[in-house]
Amino acid sequence: MFTSLTQTLHIRATHLHEWDDEKRGPDRGRVVLSVFVDILRLFWAIFYLF
Repeated sequence: MFTSLTQTLHIRATHLHEWDDEKRGPDRGRVVLSVFVDILRLFWAIFYLF
């Protein structure tokens, strides 16, 4: 389960990097926020498991 969460975060980070290269606009904050929420979910999952 931990590895799948890490892979998801890695995919999101890669996608964010590509997306950032494509266009820099007002939506960038929303994408960063969604990645931040994913990281929070990851820490919550780790805390919940242990």
